[in-house]
Amino acid sequence: MDERWPPVPRLLELLDVPVAGRVLDFAAGTGRYGLALAAARPDALIVVCERDPEMMKVVMSAAIEGKFENLVVGDTPAGPPADRGLAVNVLAALPDLDLVTLRKSVIPEGYVLFVDDLSRYVESVERLRRLGFERFTQLNVPELPLHFALRAR
Repeated sequence: MDERWPPVPRLLELLDVPVAGRVLDFAAGTGRYGLALAAARPDALIVVCERDPEMMKVVMSAAIEGKFENLVVGDTPAGPPADRGLAVNVLAALPDLDLVTLRKSVIPEGYVLFVDDLSRYVESVERLRRLGFERFTQLNVPELPLHFALRAR
């Protein structure tokens, strides 16, 4: 198992997406999670947001090939707020403005699931708190010993 990336079934469990929910996969890279979520949850709308044009091409090609009807790909979190946000292994790379955008793109009752490098946990929580995130729940994910999983709102 590659410990850099949480397995999709575990990620689905941690996200706890409501029936017919909406998920924003932010800074999605190749879309590994957004595509897997779209396949696993045809009832949910998955919005894959990626600003890198080359990565977006990869996601769009895979989305077309997979014929997903519940997947939207773009460079902004367009549309109504999501029930869940997802940011995996991107906290160090995201500018503050992107994290504020992510926070504002999730409904007040929802949360963003951050999965990232355990060595940066304290600084990550401090940064998220500074950027307006207020509620934090650290999750136990023993299959990812080098990462933290955090629900934040």
